[in-house]
Amino acid sequence: MKRSLIFLTMSLIAVAAVGFKAPSDVQKLSATFKGLNEDYQYLFKDQKGVEHVFDLIGDEVEIELDSEEYVNKKFDIQWIYVDIEDSDEDNEDENIDEEDDGESSAWQKGKQNDTRLKQIISLTGK
Repeated sequence: MKRSLIFLTMSLIAVAAVGFKAPSDVQKLSATFKGLNEDYQYLFKDQKGVEHVFDLIGDEVEIELDSEEYVNKKFDIQWIYVDIEDSDEDNEDENIDEEDDGESSAWQKGKQNDTRLKQIISLTGK
């Protein structure tokens, strides 16, 4: 019985460690939703008038911000940066010299560019 309880406790700790981001990664903000911009990013404005733009909404967020009913509503937001890789495949074969000496730049060979996007992970109406 004692071993089962220890195993269960350790299993729960392992699942929690894998399933959640470290608290230092999560940013918090209270702001008013202003709608989508021309790039379909989510625009919010805080009490100081500072605009905040978010690129993604996590799967666990149940509020559909694409609906007009949420424009000008206040929310408590938790968000993180998400790293994505953007392959420059369009330029993969372009700009490579015919007489390639094997030292072409990484960009010329289709280098992967790291990009950070802001993702909302929790959205609560006020």
